Amino acid sequence: PYDSLPGSGFVILDLNGKRVALIAADNSRDGSLIWDATSQDGNALESGVYIAKLILDSDDAQKLKIFLVK
Repeated sequence: PYDSLPGSGFVILDLNGKRVALIAADNSRDGSLIWDATSQDGNALESGVYIAKLILDSDDAQKLKIFLVK
């Protein structure tokens, strides 16, 4: 399900496990990723709890719970 994510980055999921956004890692020197809190369709997401799944090139993954507050 993550094959549209080139290399590493984050997949943002809602609490039902539905993918709402993909954030591909860029080549920034500090390794930071920026998410503008919009869905894949460009719509602003509601405040709430989301899961950020870190995807690495090596098929390794870590999950983080994130809170979106507006």
